[in-house]
Amino acid sequence: MTAVDSAGTAAAPLTPFRPVSEWSRTLMPFRGAIALLLLCQIAQAFAALTLPTLSAHVIDLGILRDDRRKIGQMGVAMLGAGLAQVTCSVLAAWLGARRHSWR
Repeated sequence: MTAVDSAGTAAAPLTPFRPVSEWSRTLMPFRGAIALLLLCQIAQAFAALTLPTLSAHVIDLGILRDDRRKIGQMGVAMLGAGLAQVTCSVLAAWLGARRHSWR
């Protein structure tokens, strides 16, 4: 789609997207924050996906075998995974909210 000015000549094409080369120049000062944000998101997803597996281990290895020690171990592991998930979530939100301080 091209715009037409008042004289009827075609103006520069209107594109809603920027070229990738411009993205890289714009995002280059923030590459550390972006990498840390991606790392936080991956860690948060890993922790969230670990919780159901740990819950299954509590049932399979602890409750069905009546092993209170295993139940306690899995409970501590679940607590650690939950805390890691919350910490990564808060850190990712904080990093996303910071705008210009990473330059």
